[in-house]
Amino acid sequence: MPYSNLSQTPEYQNFRSNVPQRKIVVDEDSSKVWTLYDSGPRSVTCPLVCFPPVSGTADTFFLQLTELAKKGVRIVALEYPTYWTLREFVHGFIKLLDHLHLDKVHIFGASLGGFLAQKFVEASEQCPRVQSIILCNSFADTTVFNHTDSAVM
Repeated sequence: MPYSNLSQTPEYQNFRSNVPQRKIVVDEDSSKVWTLYDSGPRSVTCPLVCFPPVSGTADTFFLQLTELAKKGVRIVALEYPTYWTLREFVHGFIKLLDHLHLDKVHIFGASLGGFLAQKFVEASEQCPRVQSIILCNSFADTTVFNHTDSAVM
């Protein structure tokens, strides 16, 4: 099935009708909006948080959100707003975790999402919030993009 028809599948339609999309602003800049889907039991206080690849969106993980919730796993898939430095991203994600009342999380990161997961773990080393990370096709180094900002605070 071509990718363009994915939103027309019964699985995707079921997901969109059962899992609400949330938009959350945690920064002083109201244009920085986190978009997320939160599925599974709210009693789970250490959920799996999914960071999408560079060209992905939160609903990229709709099958995981649907199937893992059935198994009692809480999963939060998100899209992050544009941050121009890793420091800004780290502070924004900490604010989002605080807003969601999550002290610890497991992170699944794909591509750019995996890079951001690694940098978040590095930057939050003094006050760890991540129980584990799962990386898929992740960047470990961004020198090819002339990245020079360090996540170390």
